[in-house]
Amino acid sequence: MLYNKGNKKFLYKEIKMIKQNFEDFWTECIIYGFERIYTKEKYEEAFAKKEVNGCGAKGGIDVPDNILGMPITTLCNIHDTEWYYAKNFFELVESNQRLRRNIEKKIDKYSANSFMVWIRMKILHHYYDAVKLIGTPAYAKEKGFEKV
Repeated sequence: MLYNKGNKKFLYKEIKMIKQNFEDFWTECIIYGFERIYTKEKYEEAFAKKEVNGCGAKGGIDVPDNILGMPITTLCNIHDTEWYYAKNFFELVESNQRLRRNIEKKIDKYSANSFMVWIRMKILHHYYDAVKLIGTPAYAKEKGFEKV
Protein backbone atom coordinates (compact mmCIF):
# COMPACT_ATOMS: atom_id res chain seq x y z
CA MET A 1 0.00 0.00 0.00
CA LEU A 2 1.36 3.43 -0.94
CA TYR A 3 1.06 6.46 1.34
CA ASN A 4 1.83 10.15 0.76
CA LYS A 5 3.69 12.26 3.28
CA GLY A 6 4.43 15.76 2.06
CA ASN A 7 6.22 15.43 -1.29
CA LYS A 8 7.37 11.88 -0.56
CA LYS A 9 5.61 8.66 -1.44
CA PHE A 10 6.62 5.57 0.44
CA LEU A 11 5.40 2.09 1.19
CA TYR A 12 3.55 1.04 4.34
CA LYS A 13 6.44 -1.30 5.23
CA GLU A 14 8.70 1.76 5.52
CA ILE A 15 6.22 3.41 7.88
CA LYS A 16 6.13 0.31 10.06
CA MET A 17 9.92 0.42 10.43
CA ILE A 18 9.76 3.79 12.22
CA LYS A 19 10.27 2.93 15.87
CA GLN A 20 8.96 4.96 18.76
CA ASN A 21 11.55 6.01 21.31
CA PHE A 22 10.78 5.81 25.01
CA GLU A 23 10.66 9.57 25.68
CA ASP A 24 8.10 10.15 22.90
CA PHE A 25 6.10 7.21 24.25
CA TRP A 26 6.10 8.51 27.83
CA THR A 27 5.31 12.11 26.79
CA GLU A 28 2.23 10.97 24.86
CA CYS A 29 1.11 8.82 27.83
CA ILE A 30 1.21 11.89 30.08
CA ILE A 31 -0.37 14.33 27.60
CA TYR A 32 -3.37 12.09 26.86
CA GLY A 33 -3.61 10.57 30.34
CA PHE A 34 -3.74 7.02 29.02
CA GLU A 35 -4.59 4.22 31.43
CA ARG A 36 -1.58 2.15 32.40
CA ILE A 37 -0.82 -0.13 35.32
CA TYR A 38 2.96 -0.09 35.61
CA THR A 39 5.55 2.47 36.70
CA LYS A 40 7.54 4.47 34.18
CA GLU A 41 10.52 2.19 34.91
CA LYS A 42 8.61 -0.97 33.90
CA TYR A 43 7.67 0.52 30.54
CA GLU A 44 11.23 1.74 30.06
CA GLU A 45 12.52 -1.77 30.83
CA ALA A 46 10.16 -3.31 28.27
CA PHE A 47 11.42 -0.82 25.67
CA ALA A 48 15.05 -1.65 26.54
CA LYS A 49 14.35 -5.39 26.21
CA LYS A 50 12.67 -4.71 22.84
CA GLU A 51 9.42 -6.25 24.07
CA VAL A 52 7.38 -3.50 22.42
CA ASN A 53 6.89 -3.37 18.68
CA GLY A 54 3.94 -1.11 18.04
CA CYS A 55 0.79 -2.70 16.66
CA GLY A 56 0.59 -6.32 15.55
CA ALA A 57 2.44 -9.41 16.65
CA LYS A 58 6.21 -9.81 16.35
CA GLY A 59 6.71 -11.71 13.12
CA GLY A 60 2.93 -12.03 12.76
CA ILE A 61 0.23 -10.12 10.97
CA ASP A 62 1.37 -6.67 9.84
CA VAL A 63 -1.06 -4.17 11.38
CA PRO A 64 -1.05 -0.41 10.75
CA ASP A 65 0.03 1.74 13.71
CA ASN A 66 -2.79 4.20 12.99
CA ILE A 67 -6.53 4.37 12.51
CA LEU A 68 -7.22 6.63 9.52
CA GLY A 69 -4.13 8.70 10.22
CA MET A 70 -4.52 8.79 14.01
CA PRO A 71 -1.35 7.22 15.47
CA ILE A 72 -1.90 4.45 18.03
CA THR A 73 1.70 3.22 18.42
CA THR A 74 1.88 4.43 22.02
CA LEU A 75 -1.29 2.55 22.90
CA CYS A 76 -0.02 -0.63 21.28
CA ASN A 77 3.26 -0.26 23.20
CA ILE A 78 1.38 0.10 26.50
CA HIS A 79 -0.49 -3.08 25.55
CA ASP A 80 2.74 -4.89 24.57
CA THR A 81 4.30 -4.01 27.92
CA GLU A 82 1.28 -5.22 29.86
CA TRP A 83 1.24 -8.50 27.95
CA TYR A 84 4.97 -8.93 28.55
CA TYR A 85 4.50 -8.65 32.33
CA ALA A 86 1.16 -10.53 32.47
CA LYS A 87 1.04 -13.44 34.90
CA ASN A 88 -2.14 -15.11 33.65
CA PHE A 89 -4.84 -15.12 30.97
CA PHE A 90 -7.06 -12.75 32.96
CA GLU A 91 -4.35 -10.05 32.93
CA LEU A 92 -4.16 -10.33 29.12
CA VAL A 93 -7.93 -9.78 28.90
CA GLU A 94 -7.76 -6.78 31.25
CA SER A 95 -4.97 -5.31 29.12
CA ASN A 96 -7.11 -5.74 25.99
CA GLN A 97 -9.92 -3.80 27.65
CA ARG A 98 -7.53 -1.01 28.64
CA LEU A 99 -6.23 -0.90 25.05
CA ARG A 100 -9.79 -0.45 23.77
CA ARG A 101 -10.59 2.29 26.32
CA ASN A 102 -7.34 4.12 25.55
CA ILE A 103 -7.98 4.05 21.82
CA GLU A 104 -11.56 5.25 22.38
CA LYS A 105 -10.21 8.11 24.50
CA LYS A 106 -7.73 9.11 21.81
CA ILE A 107 -10.38 8.88 19.08
CA ASP A 108 -12.61 11.24 21.07
CA LYS A 109 -9.78 13.76 21.59
CA TYR A 110 -8.06 13.42 18.20
CA SER A 111 -10.96 13.31 15.73
CA ALA A 112 -12.01 16.54 14.01
CA ASN A 113 -15.71 15.71 13.75
CA SER A 114 -18.39 13.19 14.66
CA PHE A 115 -18.05 11.33 11.36
CA MET A 116 -14.35 10.65 12.04
CA VAL A 117 -15.23 9.52 15.56
CA TRP A 118 -17.87 7.15 14.18
CA ILE A 119 -15.71 5.60 11.45
CA ARG A 120 -12.65 5.25 13.70
CA MET A 121 -14.80 3.56 16.36
CA LYS A 122 -16.06 1.10 13.72
CA ILE A 123 -12.46 0.28 12.75
CA LEU A 124 -11.46 0.02 16.41
CA HIS A 125 -14.13 -2.60 17.10
CA HIS A 126 -12.80 -4.80 14.29
CA TYR A 127 -9.25 -4.27 15.52
CA TYR A 128 -10.27 -5.10 19.09
CA ASP A 129 -12.07 -8.28 17.96
CA ALA A 130 -8.89 -9.41 16.18
CA VAL A 131 -6.80 -8.83 19.32
CA LYS A 132 -9.36 -10.59 21.50
CA LEU A 133 -10.13 -13.55 19.24
CA ILE A 134 -6.78 -14.18 17.52
CA GLY A 135 -3.96 -12.41 19.37
CA THR A 136 -4.91 -13.21 22.95
CA PRO A 137 -5.32 -17.00 22.57
CA ALA A 138 -2.10 -17.23 20.53
CA TYR A 139 -0.07 -15.22 23.04
CA ALA A 140 -1.64 -17.03 26.02
CA LYS A 141 -0.61 -20.35 24.48
CA GLU A 142 2.91 -19.04 23.88
CA LYS A 143 3.17 -17.94 27.54
CA GLY A 144 1.62 -21.20 28.81
CA PHE A 145 -1.50 -19.55 30.28
CA GLU A 146 -4.68 -21.53 30.65
CA LYS A 147 -7.84 -19.87 29.40
CA VAL A 148 -10.05 -18.76 32.31
